[in-house]
Amino acid sequence: MKYRKHLDKVERISGTHFSNELIKLNSAERDVPLDDYIWGKYLENLKETDIRYYPDVEAARNLIARFEGVKSSQITLGAGSDQVIRNIFDCFVEPGQNVITTDPCFPMYHVYGKIYNVEVIQVPYYNKQKDVQRIIQNITSKTSVVMISNPNSPIGDSFSKDELQNIITAAQKVNAIVVVDEAYIQFAEDTVSLSDVAWSCSNLIIIKTFSKAVGAAGIRFGYGISNCKIAAVLSKVKSMYEITGPTIKWVQTVIENYIIVDSYIQNVKAHRRILSNRLRKKYQVLDSQCNWIHTTKTDYPSDIITRKCTLPWSKSTWVRLCIPGSIETLNRILE
Repeated sequence: MKYRKHLDKVERISGTHFSNELIKLNSAERDVPLDDYIWGKYLENLKETDIRYYPDVEAARNLIARFEGVKSSQITLGAGSDQVIRNIFDCFVEPGQNVITTDPCFPMYHVYGKIYNVEVIQVPYYNKQKDVQRIIQNITSKTSVVMISNPNSPIGDSFSKDELQNIITAAQKVNAIVVVDEAYIQFAEDTVSLSDVAWSCSNLIIIKTFSKAVGAAGIRFGYGISNCKIAAVLSKVKSMYEITGPTIKWVQTVIENYIIVDSYIQNVKAHRRILSNRLRKKYQVLDSQCNWIHTTKTDYPSDIITRKCTLPWSKSTWVRLCIPGSIETLNRILE
């Protein structure tokens, strides 16, 4: 059998799917049901033709462009933000080059690096802090892409606008692309999106998703914002139809009723503050700008699913505890 032998190095782990009867606080998903009003509006808008006919992807691109206040020609769509990331690797990464990111990072950065047979340079945290200067020092003529999560997954801290601008400037000197993955930015207290300056940057791509703050991981919708030239290059490798008809109707419903989404976001942020303050009285806690915190509390009710992990600078066992939107679940955790 003929195939690309470097794929032998790629290891993929299938996500564990738990019963929907359990409370999932392990994968940054929304734990509470969608608001009845927005769900009803979605079902009201959904037509059988959304399934029977090919989707009007351009309509979705226009919806997102208006929502973000940019041109539709700046928008790249994908079945989840990871699809947009893969498109970026397709367009801008070649064997012999390298990709720079943090250590730890969103696992798919490393997976795609192996799939595309490039070196992934992961810059470790130093003194419990991201090492911006070392990221910049690692940018060379061999660098094709710098991948930055902001807020950073899985640690949960953020890059300042000045730090990102310094990285963008350094990458610009060697014609490297900077990707800023803003999957969790709606949960951040002091993190500034760069989407409004993407049009003016020659080497910047912003990535966003509906999986986290919108709470719709199952709909598989993500998008990129860049200047028009970059978006045009990315369009060369897109799927025939990037997203489905039912997905487009969900995007429309969310945008038209975003005040409901924002209410959920504010609720999660309030619960994050409560959890952090209360757990800190008894356990170690690492605060986060995402919809989780890290804590050394490892015991939870049997119907609550969490994820144990380690932190680079600690020998303790930690739990990345996703923030429940349910006040009942919050209180059970704090009992």
